Amino acid sequence: MNQNEMATRAIWVGPTKCDDERDRRTRLVDKVWDRINWDVGFHLELGNATDFLREALNCYQNGAFMATALMCRTCTQTAVYLSISRKVTGLEINTSLESIHDDWPSIVRKAKKAGMVDDETEGMLKHITKKGDFAAHYGQKFDQKTAQGQGLGDLWISPSQAREILRQSEKILQHLHNKMSSC
Repeated sequence: MNQNEMATRAIWVGPTKCDDERDRRTRLVDKVWDRINWDVGFHLELGNATDFLREALNCYQNGAFMATALMCRTCTQTAVYLSISRKVTGLEINTSLESIHDDWPSIVRKAKKAGMVDDETEGMLKHITKKGDFAAHYGQKFDQKTAQGQGLGDLWISPSQAREILRQSEKILQHLHNKMSSC
């Protein structure tokens, strides 16, 4: 096999070289990051969720779309939990451990009751959770879809799906920051 043939073969296992779309993805990542209204309160209120958003953006930038979905799920679920368990006053953070053992549906219900999550935000959370769960439980989802005869066409998070999940994650973080700042 000559070098040209090797360069055009698809790599199924292991790291790949950057593809031609990386520059376009980098521009989108920069736009998402720049749209966030960064201030001291943002990181105090949403702490690790902002770090997970940065990880999700890095995944997307490098073409790791399944990992993007996982990190967006982690980011948004962390942010919602923090919105009901943290109260920031100035530079002081008070933590309530009341929800530490709650499951995800209970956390969302508490966030809705507290006015942190509205119907639109809940819809985005459901979408992100569904895509993140797909990635997290891929082996099972793969077997379910193929056993149902659905074929292999929709068995990966696409670049456009990852892009939408990132945009929704950014909107959710902005929404929660605005709600937490107004309390």
